[in-house]
Amino acid sequence: MEYKNPIPVVVGIILPQEYKVLTIKRAIEPHIGGLALPGGYIEEGDNWRKRLRMEIEEEACVVVSTRPNHMRLYDARTTPDGKHLLLFAVVTRDGIEKFHDFVPNAEVSERHLSRLDLHTCPSLCFNLHEEVLRQYRDDYWVHARRHLGG
Repeated sequence: MEYKNPIPVVVGIILPQEYKVLTIKRAIEPHIGGLALPGGYIEEGDNWRKRLRMEIEEEACVVVSTRPNHMRLYDARTTPDGKHLLLFAVVTRDGIEKFHDFVPNAEVSERHLSRLDLHTCPSLCFNLHEEVLRQYRDDYWVHARRHLGG
């Protein structure tokens, strides 16, 4: 039997400010003009942390740390067709090393800090991006309420 593995993709949930998540506006298909989380394909032999750092820098002009306490794997999902395996990683505020001035490029036309709080989550063009971001938001608020005695 021949096995064909799904193509791996790494996606970042970057939280530079309280109640804000870094999003990008796509300049390419699919979903040109849609908001998404930054990320990209993991090439053969790549370290997923280093690939995510590179994609975030290329797409959003933000430099992040790859240290495990700054960038941690949060979730893994497979697209409904089974062709792509998405690894979602959270980059903490402490893991953000530098915000450069944004320069549009062939893949991304804009960088945004989108509101993310108990009642708000940005509408993203990829369903899995939005599902995982909503899950992260909900997990965060449950954790915060436990620590605040709520």
